[in-house]
Amino acid sequence: MHNHFVGGGGDFLSDDITSEGLCDSGLCDSDSDDAMQEVEEYFFELLVDMEIVTRLRSAYPTKIILAQVLLMREILRVWNLLYNHKMLEMSPCDETGNYVREY
Repeated sequence: MHNHFVGGGGDFLSDDITSEGLCDSGLCDSDSDDAMQEVEEYFFELLVDMEIVTRLRSAYPTKIILAQVLLMREILRVWNLLYNHKMLEMSPCDETGNYVREY
C-alpha cells in the first residue's frame, strides 16, 4: 500500500480517510475499487496487529492495555468506513450523483 507507513507508534494511513464525504473524496468514482482495496488491506493489517497485541498482553499486561484499546478504535473506524462504503455502493444514485433513499 503506497500511502501507508509503519511508525514506532503503530500503523497509519498518510491520507486521513473518514466515513464522511465519501463522494467528495472520490471514493464513489471509478477509482473506488482501488481506494477500497487499500483500505481493506489496511484493515487486515490492523487485525494482524491486534492478534500480535493480544498475544503480548499475557506477557506484559500493564503495557499492552492502552495499545490494545487504541488499536481496537482504529479497527472499528476502518470497519465503519468499509461498511458505509458497501452501503453506498448498494444505494441508487440519481443523475447528479446524489444518493436516493428508498423507503
